[in-house]
Amino acid sequence: MLSAEEYELLAAQFILQVSAASYLASHQASGWYDAIRSFTFSSVFGPAATVPDFTGGQRYFVKGLVKSFGDDSVVASPEQWVRLCRVHELLPTELLFIRQFTQLQAGSERRFFVVSGVAYGAAAALLPNELQPVLDLLRPRLFYSLDVAYTAAGQPVVVEVGDGQVSDLKEWSLLDFGSLVLHQLARVTQP
Repeated sequence: MLSAEEYELLAAQFILQVSAASYLASHQASGWYDAIRSFTFSSVFGPAATVPDFTGGQRYFVKGLVKSFGDDSVVASPEQWVRLCRVHELLPTELLFIRQFTQLQAGSERRFFVVSGVAYGAAAALLPNELQPVLDLLRPRLFYSLDVAYTAAGQPVVVEVGDGQVSDLKEWSLLDFGSLVLHQLARVTQP
């Protein structure tokens, strides 16, 4: 995965289809959260040194601006917060994406790839109608990933927006990803 600095260096040397600004707008949570806040979990950005309020049994899903902390991501106490920061060697000033914990339906998460404002799902899955406005809110991004799930109450939510450099394709086969998503991306970027 390219860091912000690596992508900017690449953009300075080559003509890219996705500008550095557009890349960062999907690469970091701070680039997309405000645009779609009503379609995702209530969240704040805060430094690692600031322990959130755990009174009343509040739990949080905590991640960096780009990646999650795996099994350590759900924290339910100040002690777990301190452990997360220690285990992942977070600097006190490191900005974290602190999300209200929401129970999701097991196995409901799906990854969509969006090319020029059109969402493509594996096995012809359709983006839920309730989330269609997200596509307009995230324009003019050319290409990004959109992870979607259902809450325990059955409400579709955006879990995460990504720059398209995914560590795995989730439910997508490589063949389907290439023949559909990459084909569409090539089609819209041809002169």
